[in-house]
Amino acid sequence: MTMFLRLLLIVAVSLSNSWALAQDKDANKDQASKKTAGDSKEAKKEAPKKKAPDKGKSIQAKSRSKNQIRRLLQNSKLPRAWDVAWAAYHNSKHADDKDLRAYAAWAMAVMKGLLGVKGLEGAKEAKDYGCLDWFDKAIEEGWSNPFTFEFASLIPTEIRQSKEFLERVNKLKKQFRDQQAKDIEEKLKQSLANKDAYTITNLPKSLSDKGGYSPDELKDRPVALVITRIHHEGMTEVVDTINKVAEKSESTIPVRTLFYQYFKDDQESIKQTPEYVKHLGLKTKYGIVDRSFVKPLEIPFFPTTLFIDKNGKVLYTHNGLIDELFFNTILSSVIKATGTKAAENAKEESSEEAKEEAETETEETKEEESEEAEENEKAEEEEENDEAEEEAAEEEATDN
Repeated sequence: MTMFLRLLLIVAVSLSNSWALAQDKDANKDQASKKTAGDSKEAKKEAPKKKAPDKGKSIQAKSRSKNQIRRLLQNSKLPRAWDVAWAAYHNSKHADDKDLRAYAAWAMAVMKGLLGVKGLEGAKEAKDYGCLDWFDKAIEEGWSNPFTFEFASLIPTEIRQSKEFLERVNKLKKQFRDQQAKDIEEKLKQSLANKDAYTITNLPKSLSDKGGYSPDELKDRPVALVITRIHHEGMTEVVDTINKVAEKSESTIPVRTLFYQYFKDDQESIKQTPEYVKHLGLKTKYGIVDRSFVKPLEIPFFPTTLFIDKNGKVLYTHNGLIDELFFNTILSSVIKATGTKAAENAKEESSEEAKEEAETETEETKEEESEEAEENEKAEEEEENDEAEEEAAEEEATDN
């Protein structure tokens, strides 16, 4: 009996321990489950927010698309260029990218003008719009440079000379010029306020005295410097513009041309420069400078035009070809922003006008005084005549 009780007790204890272990396991499972759920909630709370699009990558992608379109155009792979441009314009990812959409629309306008539908067979949606339609779409997206249309030799002459085409170009030109003038004025304000703007402390002396250029005659005067190499194709394009502008602006902002050569002692280049100037038909005074002057200016390509105030501060730089209207726009803006020689000339002109007006008024006053004197003399004569007649009448009455 005792033995049986002992066995029963052992079994009871064993069952009790098993139940306790089972309870512990269940408790551990519940705790683990709660912990996992809690961790999951914490993970959701701490989960990083979705990153905004990387602007750097977006710019790179846009640059790649534009470069791809340009390369395909240059290599005359027009159906493929059309497909890339069409995709760039219609891709929803580029819906807010007006710059890329404008470029794509411009490219499609050029291609439509060049080949129409026939040359773009096989390209996507090649029949949807014509050259002028894509022209309008490019403008809608912010394309502002009219010259990319006006001088686009790919577009046939009959289209470029059409009334519809010219109306669009002229409208775009006005918008472009107005915006240019605003941008120039803003740039000049920034340059004048910038204490760290590059300043040419001394204009360079010429390596040759044959061009008539002298830094001394430009002392304390603003100046426009056209910098280029000799035998540069770009100068052939702008020489007429430079001559016209220089002739009119000599009394306000002189225009000078500086021919750059790498080595100071390159006598062959120095010798060739006057011959080149004569062949070119350049009428401005010119000088020859070496790398020591050009290097700090960090000129990307020639010709480059620098607009400098009377203290030598570079106010505005234009790289590349320049037309007469834009050249004059910059000069006018520089004159307005700096209030230099041109403003003084204006004062002199106004004083001369005032002097002329004063002289005119004096002459008019003299004429009026002379007329008044003549009228007075006539009145006195008439009065004397009247008195003489009255006296004669009285004498006649006395005699009677």
